[in-house]
Amino acid sequence: MESTRQAKVNRLLQRELATYFQRNAQSLIGVQFITVSKVLVTVDLSLAKVYVTFLNAQNPLELVAKLNELKTEIKRQMAQKLRNDLRKLPDLVFYYDDTLDYVDKIETILGDINSKKH
Repeated sequence: MESTRQAKVNRLLQRELATYFQRNAQSLIGVQFITVSKVLVTVDLSLAKVYVTFLNAQNPLELVAKLNELKTEIKRQMAQKLRNDLRKLPDLVFYYDDTLDYVDKIETILGDINSKKH
Protein backbone atom coordinates (compact mmCIF):
# COMPACT_ATOMS: atom_id res chain seq x y z
CA MET A 1 0.00 0.00 0.00
CA GLU A 2 1.42 3.33 -1.03
CA SER A 3 1.66 6.19 1.40
CA THR A 4 0.05 9.57 0.86
CA ARG A 5 3.46 11.05 0.10
CA GLN A 6 4.20 8.36 -2.50
CA ALA A 7 0.84 8.95 -4.18
CA LYS A 8 1.48 12.69 -4.26
CA VAL A 9 4.96 12.27 -5.78
CA ASN A 10 3.58 9.73 -8.29
CA ARG A 11 0.93 12.18 -9.51
CA LEU A 12 3.35 15.10 -9.57
CA LEU A 13 5.97 13.23 -11.59
CA GLN A 14 3.39 11.78 -13.96
CA ARG A 15 1.93 15.21 -14.69
CA GLU A 16 5.29 16.94 -15.16
CA LEU A 17 6.81 14.15 -17.25
CA ALA A 18 3.72 14.08 -19.48
CA THR A 19 4.00 17.83 -20.03
CA TYR A 20 7.72 17.56 -20.72
CA PHE A 21 7.24 14.72 -23.22
CA GLN A 22 4.38 16.55 -24.90
CA ARG A 23 6.76 19.39 -25.70
CA ASN A 24 9.94 17.41 -26.37
CA ALA A 25 9.05 13.91 -27.64
CA GLN A 26 10.00 14.63 -31.23
CA SER A 27 13.38 16.14 -30.40
CA LEU A 28 14.20 13.53 -27.72
CA ILE A 29 13.55 10.25 -29.51
CA GLY A 30 11.82 11.11 -32.76
CA VAL A 31 8.23 10.15 -31.97
CA GLN A 32 5.19 12.38 -32.02
CA PHE A 33 3.60 11.27 -28.79
CA ILE A 34 4.69 9.67 -25.52
CA THR A 35 2.10 8.83 -22.88
CA VAL A 36 3.12 8.43 -19.24
CA SER A 37 0.64 5.79 -18.14
CA LYS A 38 1.87 5.28 -14.59
CA VAL A 39 4.60 6.33 -12.17
CA LEU A 40 5.47 4.23 -9.13
CA VAL A 41 7.84 5.66 -6.53
CA THR A 42 9.56 3.42 -3.99
CA VAL A 43 8.81 3.81 -0.28
CA ASP A 44 12.03 5.74 0.34
CA LEU A 45 11.29 8.00 -2.68
CA SER A 46 14.70 7.19 -4.21
CA LEU A 47 13.48 5.49 -7.40
CA ALA A 48 10.59 6.20 -9.76
CA LYS A 49 9.46 3.56 -12.24
CA VAL A 50 7.93 5.42 -15.17
CA TYR A 51 5.66 3.40 -17.49
CA VAL A 52 5.30 4.87 -20.98
CA THR A 53 3.51 4.08 -24.22
CA PHE A 54 4.06 5.45 -27.70
CA LEU A 55 1.65 6.30 -30.49
CA ASN A 56 2.27 4.22 -33.63
CA ALA A 57 5.79 3.19 -32.64
CA GLN A 58 7.43 0.40 -34.62
CA ASN A 59 9.81 -0.73 -31.90
CA PRO A 60 8.77 0.58 -28.48
CA LEU A 61 11.50 -1.28 -26.58
CA GLU A 62 14.19 0.61 -28.51
CA LEU A 63 12.44 3.88 -27.66
CA VAL A 64 12.39 2.96 -23.97
CA ALA A 65 16.10 2.18 -24.17
CA LYS A 66 16.68 5.65 -25.68
CA LEU A 67 14.68 7.24 -22.84
CA ASN A 68 16.79 5.36 -20.30
CA GLU A 69 19.93 6.65 -22.02
CA LEU A 70 18.55 10.19 -21.71
CA LYS A 71 17.27 9.83 -18.15
CA THR A 72 20.03 12.02 -16.68
CA GLU A 73 18.97 14.95 -18.85
CA ILE A 74 15.27 14.26 -18.22
CA LYS A 75 15.91 14.09 -14.48
CA ARG A 76 17.80 17.38 -14.63
CA GLN A 77 14.89 19.03 -16.39
CA MET A 78 12.41 17.61 -13.88
CA ALA A 79 14.56 18.65 -10.90
CA GLN A 80 14.69 22.19 -12.22
CA LYS A 81 10.91 22.24 -12.78
CA LEU A 82 10.05 20.64 -9.41
CA ARG A 83 12.69 22.28 -7.22
CA ASN A 84 9.99 23.97 -5.10
CA ASP A 85 7.94 20.76 -4.71
CA LEU A 86 10.55 18.08 -4.07
CA ARG A 87 13.74 18.28 -2.07
CA LYS A 88 15.34 15.41 -3.99
CA LEU A 89 14.05 13.99 -7.24
CA PRO A 90 13.96 10.19 -7.45
CA ASP A 91 16.08 8.41 -10.03
CA LEU A 92 14.01 7.69 -13.12
CA VAL A 93 13.78 4.29 -14.81
CA PHE A 94 11.58 3.95 -17.88
CA TYR A 95 9.56 0.86 -18.76
CA TYR A 96 7.30 0.07 -21.68
CA ASP A 97 3.67 -0.32 -20.63
CA ASP A 98 2.38 -3.13 -22.82
CA THR A 99 -1.15 -3.07 -21.41
CA LEU A 100 -2.64 -1.71 -24.64
CA ASP A 101 -0.88 -4.40 -26.68
CA TYR A 102 -2.29 -7.01 -24.33
CA VAL A 103 -5.81 -5.57 -24.65
CA ASP A 104 -5.54 -5.58 -28.46
CA LYS A 105 -4.41 -9.19 -28.42
CA ILE A 106 -7.32 -10.25 -26.19
CA GLU A 107 -9.82 -8.34 -28.38
CA THR A 108 -8.45 -10.05 -31.48
CA ILE A 109 -8.80 -13.47 -29.87
CA LEU A 110 -12.36 -12.71 -28.71
CA GLY A 111 -13.21 -11.37 -32.18
CA ASP A 112 -11.94 -14.61 -33.75
CA ILE A 113 -14.02 -16.66 -31.32
CA ASN A 114 -17.14 -14.60 -32.08
CA SER A 115 -16.65 -14.89 -35.85
CA LYS A 116 -16.34 -18.69 -35.57
CA LYS A 117 -19.62 -18.90 -33.59
CA HIS A 118 -21.62 -17.14 -36.31
